[in-house]
Amino acid sequence: MFENCPSIIPQKPIQKLVVLLHGYGSNGDDLLEIAKIWQPDLPNTAFFSPNAIEASEVNPFGGYQWFGLKDFDHTNIRAGLDKARPHVNRFLKRLLAEYSLLPSDLIVTGFSQGAMLALDMVYAIRLGGIIGYSGAFYPPLNTQPLSSPPVLLVHGTADLVVPYA
Repeated sequence: MFENCPSIIPQKPIQKLVVLLHGYGSNGDDLLEIAKIWQPDLPNTAFFSPNAIEASEVNPFGGYQWFGLKDFDHTNIRAGLDKARPHVNRFLKRLLAEYSLLPSDLIVTGFSQGAMLALDMVYAIRLGGIIGYSGAFYPPLNTQPLSSPPVLLVHGTADLVVPYA
């Protein structure tokens, strides 16, 4: 589904899934480092960190983007999220089916642009939870989320890329 999806898959029976969505211009290998830190405390969890759907317009040397980012205008970001969401939705559903797990067994974690997309997934699939680092929420108009999973958002007040406000 994704050209490259770095992962950590335990040999024990897999009971949970964590999907890590990287930020603009980054790649799946960057966020897999978080999985290496979490793995000892989550021994029956498989971690997947796919590269985004497009080559990066700002980092053509191994970087990817979920969508182009001309500016932080709500309309542009919303269009990008609408474009990326079906790709991630299919990937998440495929993982759940492959491992015979329930949506409650799936946590989606994102950084920056990946956090925007992780939050947007509530409009496509039921999730066990969302963790977002330095992202923003751009809900679609006239659409209700499928569920309200637990959400943890972490954001520094001095972020110059995605303003704290």
